[in-house]
Amino acid sequence: MNNEGINIDEKLLKHLQELSHLKLEQDEQETLKNDINKILDYIEKLKEVEVEDVDKQITPVENNMELRPDEPVDFENKEQIIELFPDSEDRYLKVPKIY
Repeated sequence: MNNEGINIDEKLLKHLQELSHLKLEQDEQETLKNDINKILDYIEKLKEVEVEDVDKQITPVENNMELRPDEPVDFENKEQIIELFPDSEDRYLKVPKIY
């Protein structure tokens, strides 16, 4: 790999695994390390693209769609949603904890 910035080595990959709570097998680690380094190489190539003379655009496609007003709307069938949800308490829907 020839990216000039960050290079993913075993030490950094181990640190990233710990941060993301992943446990990878050795072959998966090698594959992931190679894939990340390829992505970093590609980013380095993108940095070389000349964009000084390119017109800046918010979006490359004109969006002429008319949007509906952003206003709250009461849902008439709240009880059915609560009944269909896997876990609820009183009128609250319970979801698994996110770490």
